[in-house]
Amino acid sequence: MFRNYRYELRELAKTLKISNSNPRNAGRKAQLTPDQTVEVLELHRKGIGNTEIAKQFGVSRQTIYKYIYNAEHFSANPDFTMRMNFMNGQQLCTVIDIDFKHEVVRMKNYIDRIPLRAFGVVENPSWADFEEFLKERCLSASRAGLKAFSERWMFLSMIRC
Repeated sequence: MFRNYRYELRELAKTLKISNSNPRNAGRKAQLTPDQTVEVLELHRKGIGNTEIAKQFGVSRQTIYKYIYNAEHFSANPDFTMRMNFMNGQQLCTVIDIDFKHEVVRMKNYIDRIPLRAFGVVENPSWADFEEFLKERCLSASRAGLKAFSERWMFLSMIRC
């Protein structure tokens, strides 16, 4: 369900472009394609400096900062500290934003086929729905420690704040 890091970054770049739909194609054009955005994020993750990345892509340092910032701050609400992409093979089905502090889940479906959606017909999932989703679709029933797993996520999300 969840692909490697490079694929998730590519899907994030596509998602960012989808969320800024512009039917008239007005305004300033993007300086980097979604694939280039994925490359920028990978280089940044490897520790390559923003100046070097900017030279490689022929854009300003400020542009690189902007793309990295937008990828890391996917939500205007700072309490949403984690994003999950629910996939069916290579296809993005649902994007799930998680607020561990207040136990709130927000999601957006990118597919019409209900069985492939993370929460099926549920449009506004509760925290209990999210925990059930983790248990049923992400962690096998034979795996013990769902509570420990969610507590670890809570700990990791607190570190990010």
